[in-house]
Amino acid sequence: MAAKVSLFWENSNMLPNTTRIYKSQQLMDYDNLPLPIINSHQNTEYIDEDVEYDIEYFYIVSIYNEVLGEKFSEQVSITPKEMISRYLYSTAWDYTAKRINLDNGNEIWSFNTGDRVNSTETDLEGNLYFGGRSDRLFKVSPEGNQLWSSGDLYTPIEGISVDSSNNVYVCTSNGVIFKFDFNGNELNRHNTVYSCPNTDSIKVDAYGLYLLDDKKIIRMDLNYNVLWGKNICIYRI
Repeated sequence: MAAKVSLFWENSNMLPNTTRIYKSQQLMDYDNLPLPIINSHQNTEYIDEDVEYDIEYFYIVSIYNEVLGEKFSEQVSITPKEMISRYLYSTAWDYTAKRINLDNGNEIWSFNTGDRVNSTETDLEGNLYFGGRSDRLFKVSPEGNQLWSSGDLYTPIEGISVDSSNNVYVCTSNGVIFKFDFNGNELNRHNTVYSCPNTDSIKVDAYGLYLLDDKKIIRMDLNYNVLWGKNICIYRI
């Protein structure tokens, strides 16, 4: 959404008059004002669309008529800030992934997933990753456009996690971990069949991987070496 500045003022002068609006990116001198951006305005509000986010602008509004001359308002400064909408992603049994605006509950878009989704994750740029019974990993942009999908992994995806470099880790129901880069290229895979044969979910951080297998949590380093395993009553991590 483009930046805008809305100005509102009151005019208590009952005489016919003209409104002028002065604008600058630095504090203005009343004795040496720039040319007005508006020189003949009849309303008591104005929307300036010639602005950018995170830049400070200064405004002065004046009322002019032949009897009283020009009367100036106090100078105001405004820095437009982009509003970041709060949202969540959801998946449903109707084989859709949806983006929901948390401010009003409205659906922003809906994406056909093609099959039941078991796991979703987002990266630092707001892209959505999902996978499930389709045996493929999908990446969808914040605007709802498919960016890429993996090849057939030949088994359902159970868990997805994204690291700080936007690499994507996927665990499948037969205990295989896949690692993809930001563009969907497979970097490596690891078979955990001896340590974690029935993987339910996965998480990654700077220190390693965490896998859940039949209510047992297992920690691995980033080279897939098992560091420890603990029985714990938990369904998802």
